[in-house]
Amino acid sequence: MTITASRRSTSPPASRAAVCVVWNAGIQLADWRYVVRIANIDISNLTAGTGADLIDLMETALEILPNGLGRPVFYMNRLVARVLRRQERGDVTTGGGLTFENVEGKRVMDFAGVPVRRVDALLTTEARVV
Repeated sequence: MTITASRRSTSPPASRAAVCVVWNAGIQLADWRYVVRIANIDISNLTAGTGADLIDLMETALEILPNGLGRPVFYMNRLVARVLRRQERGDVTTGGGLTFENVEGKRVMDFAGVPVRRVDALLTTEARVV
């Protein structure tokens, strides 16, 4: 994003000052130890119903995180969230870790007290991480 600003003055246009500022916005992690990525989930098997046990992977991810600072959140795209909902149907009825909370009148999925949020910017077409 480029922001251009000029100072207003009564002097002729040739002596006016122009400032060009380039601003690159992004996210910075304060400590990499507070991030867990669940990668290499085979989407074709996942949609067929024979894929990874997402609930088990989420439990493992929570155990890796150190206790204390921060507020954990699971982020996933629409496809993985749909499969997780399908897997959690059986988990909720048997008393597992997935529950639904009502937050401001909206039904929000949550796993062991950690909110699950859908972000469509996450891709399922990434290359495999080795």
